[in-house]
Amino acid sequence: MKAEYDFSKGEQGKFFRTDAKLNLPVYLKGEVQPQMGAVRTEPDSIPAGVARQLSRR
Repeated sequence: MKAEYDFSKGEQGKFFRTDAKLNLPVYLKGEVQPQMGAVRTEPDSIPAGVARQLSRR
């Protein structure tokens, strides 16, 4: 990396899109991931908060 970068000619918001959808990855602990995979196979079976509770274990 360079010691300094020149951003004086940069344009703020050049790539910003209001309609963009952001999909953040979710990283689970090793012992939680198989449980979530089993739940995910059943359509619409994850009630609110289940993933959060499993990830705290």
